[in-house]
Amino acid sequence: MCAVYGHANTHKTSSLLVTNNDIAITLQWLQQMRDPQSGLLYYMDKGVAHFLSPLATAKTAIWAAKVGQPVLLQQCAKALVTAQQQLAKQHSQLAGALASSYQSTPKGLEAGQYVYACEQLVAIYAWLEAAQHLNDNTWVKYAQQNAKFLQKTFFNGKALGVWSQAYPVPFNYLTTANAYENTMRNGVEFLWIVALERLYQATGENQWHQMYQDALGFYLQSQADNGLWFDTFYPDKKQWAWFSKDNVVADNMLRCAIAAKLNHQNNQVEQFLSLIEPKQHYYLAGYLSTRTGKSGFIVNDPPYFDIVSTALLRNLYSLLGSTQQAAQCQRALAGLKPKQGGYYWGRYMQSLKPVADEKAVITTLWASANLSPTFKPLVNKQHKGAKTT
Repeated sequence: MCAVYGHANTHKTSSLLVTNNDIAITLQWLQQMRDPQSGLLYYMDKGVAHFLSPLATAKTAIWAAKVGQPVLLQQCAKALVTAQQQLAKQHSQLAGALASSYQSTPKGLEAGQYVYACEQLVAIYAWLEAAQHLNDNTWVKYAQQNAKFLQKTFFNGKALGVWSQAYPVPFNYLTTANAYENTMRNGVEFLWIVALERLYQATGENQWHQMYQDALGFYLQSQADNGLWFDTFYPDKKQWAWFSKDNVVADNMLRCAIAAKLNHQNNQVEQFLSLIEPKQHYYLAGYLSTRTGKSGFIVNDPPYFDIVSTALLRNLYSLLGSTQQAAQCQRALAGLKPKQGGYYWGRYMQSLKPVADEKAVITTLWASANLSPTFKPLVNKQHKGAKTT
């Protein structure tokens, strides 16, 4: 069912990733980040983002599949099911979905109020990883339940009154109170929309293939003239634009670049790389200017490097066959790794000191393995990747 893109991508075969000893340290740290009751992982180890996160859990499942940790993979897949069932118990109209956050309370697990489309896609991919690597198709049904929820809600904006016309990509989020944010976002969605195609090949249900093909064609038209990607589609204006006119989140641009490369849009990737300016070829500002592609921090906002962006840049270089640049990124990541495990999400540009005393699960996962989807979909030759201005 699955095939890898043309590069090795586990700790056993790739010189760009971390050692087995580092994997063991990371594994121990991840176990410390798991809630013992639900099995969900915290988004960060402390601070305002210290909440139980299905997204962090799904990406941990994908990480576990990449580095050969079946026990952790199964634990995470089960935790996602627990979260899915808890949301359905609290809000029956959201059955099949995952909330963005959960809290462990004396009464048990409690779901938060936001449900994001992009996080559902990553969870679907994680369950399908579990089905493949654990050789257990039981996990497919949970992916199907989630995808059916996506289909009837996030991809169904016109019928719900969220859009004035139908679009082939999901809107951003909804809440447990039935409120909606009707713009469509780019980055995580573009990279992980392939989960629907993988679900099609796991089930034979053609609806997922068609949804994937239609959405992919839409995302492939989201690059701006200067080489960055627009991060928001405004349905009322019927156009791609930037959510903030001055800057854009760097790691989402790299997710778009990886998605473009995986879909053979080499010219798009080349234009992007010619625009951005990684410091010493491996550090990127957390925000990029929408005009220049360079650091996009506003005045009096202390600039920092985004560590996930270095990991994503490594992955992009690897896809391009630029092994020297990829190795430079990996060495930079190795130099920032705390001895006790876990990565800080950002480092100040001048000092390389952590922006905050907060370690992030997702940053740690990307830094220690290439999480990019390695599932190879059927190539649709009609997608030309034309730009929308």
